[in-house]
Amino acid sequence: MKLTKIGFAASTALCLSMASAYADSNEAYLTQTKDNHSALIDQSDGSGNKAGRSDGAILQFGRNTTLGNTLTIDQDGSNNAVGTGQVAAGENTGFYQLNQSGPGSTATISQDSSGTAAALGNSIVKVYQRSETASASGSLLVATQTGDENEITSVSQRRNGSTDGSTAGRLGHTATLSQTGNDNLIALVNQSGANQSAVLSITGNSNGRGTLSGLAAVGAADSSAVQSGSSNRLNYMVSDGDNNQFGFLQAGNGNSAEGLTILGDRNELGIYQSGNTNTVSLAAVTGDDNVIGLTQNGVGNTASASILNGGSNNEFGIMQNGVTNVASLSIDGDDNGLSSSTGLFGVAATVGGLDGMISQWGTSNEATLTVVGNGNAFALGQGAALGDGNGNLITGVVSGNNNAAAVSQLSNGNTAVFTQTGNGNAAGISQGVTSPTT
Repeated sequence: MKLTKIGFAASTALCLSMASAYADSNEAYLTQTKDNHSALIDQSDGSGNKAGRSDGAILQFGRNTTLGNTLTIDQDGSNNAVGTGQVAAGENTGFYQLNQSGPGSTATISQDSSGTAAALGNSIVKVYQRSETASASGSLLVATQTGDENEITSVSQRRNGSTDGSTAGRLGHTATLSQTGNDNLIALVNQSGANQSAVLSITGNSNGRGTLSGLAAVGAADSSAVQSGSSNRLNYMVSDGDNNQFGFLQAGNGNSAEGLTILGDRNELGIYQSGNTNTVSLAAVTGDDNVIGLTQNGVGNTASASILNGGSNNEFGIMQNGVTNVASLSIDGDDNGLSSSTGLFGVAATVGGLDGMISQWGTSNEATLTVVGNGNAFALGQGAALGDGNGNLITGVVSGNNNAAAVSQLSNGNTAVFTQTGNGNAAGISQGVTSPTT
């Protein structure tokens, strides 16, 4: 059964249903122009179905819409695909929604391969949503994949013109992506403009398919979400999953990566923010052997993170480069900071080793470390060089045994306040050009 290129020149509602076929290798293409369109593509209980490709795209164009275009795609089975191929130069997708003014487009995509025995998962290859003017609201994408070996290759949401993020019809894009299963991948989510929101939820193991590593190698990329502009928001949740990897990149001012939660073991997360007054809040890391890296470049940035419920062998790094930045790290567990409890020691290894670290380069920065547990090892450094790193503050409170801390503050007028309670702990503090003290 094949339905090809149905085009409508006026406002209409369209339902494309493959439900009567319950078969394989169906293809659905759709073109709707002008305003206020609605469409449903139902490809149920089959394999190898396609919705939109280079020579038969899914297109919804809203010029002066008052309601916004809506599209729902439902695919059950294995090896199904949405948005394959390329529409035209510059549009870069077989799934394209455009609105010029008024409310944005809405796309809801559901793919479920959980009830199939086939090894091949489903894919959302390319989705492109665009708001053309400042008077156009952003679009909404909700994509849900259930089963194993599913992939979201590319989601691109772009808005031209400015937005204040509060007036109706001038809101940013939102992408809500959820994967439940193993060996799944969200390769790229790219949002440009202001007041964008991305919410990523992963349940299962070995999602992300690769790399990052070494304090999550912070430059982002690999499996990643990219936001450029101002006042954008990212939320990321790993629930009951191991061996997942993901990277975030935010470029601009006033961006936030908040409510980040990881529940599981051997997960990796890298977050890179470039700009001013950005915020990272890693609410909870619960599990063992996770690798987390946060980097912020700019002025007035804030980063906070917590390792909870006795998590152990987690590697953690926070790097901030700029002025008046704030970093805080709270740990409840053992052997965190380095990959094992053998790091630092002996006057905190004479203030060396920044493997488990909080590092701030610049002036008037604040760093706080709170540790409850044993065998944790962290280094805290402020100031890039003499004359560049004045007026910084480090505060540390450590409770437990055999913990090690190295504190290094370069330049002048810095303050370090460190307390250790327990047995066998070591702390080295170096300020300016003086030798470490204990």
